Amino acid sequence: MLFKFNKKLIVFIIFFIFIHSFGKSKTFKIQTSRHKAGAWTMDYMAAMDYIKKTNKLVLFYFTGSDWNDYCIYLTKNIFSGKAWSQFSKDYLATIYIDFPKYQNARNKIPFSTKRKNKSLLNKYNISFFPTILLLDKDLKLLASLPFTKKKILVL
Repeated sequence: MLFKFNKKLIVFIIFFIFIHSFGKSKTFKIQTSRHKAGAWTMDYMAAMDYIKKTNKLVLFYFTGSDWNDYCIYLTKNIFSGKAWSQFSKDYLATIYIDFPKYQNARNKIPFSTKRKNKSLLNKYNISFFPTILLLDKDLKLLASLPFTKKKILVL
């Protein structure tokens, strides 16, 4: 069974649905070389170290930040809010796995990060953007939320 209904998972699901109402203040931050509680990171290894220290759940966000409308919507309207930032600070290690089409100063990704992102894309068999994965501290998949044109989460 893909879902194990434990306390942390139930809190995550309820809060993820609830957060849309309160998440309008723009606080989206991406750390490129470390992990900071409450912020997204592109540094997989730093996130793994953080997870080992804190035993928090892991949220992978596979995104096409500059070309996919659903990704842009989620980033702008869900993951940019103070409520989301506080929730992730308390319960999650958030890893931002981006596949931008255009390379500019805003979304420049180091080559080593691109390589790691590609390996994670293959490892978790990601076919659609955005896809959100919730994993436990041992990186065992608890929940997967892929967005497709036929199945879009409406919040």
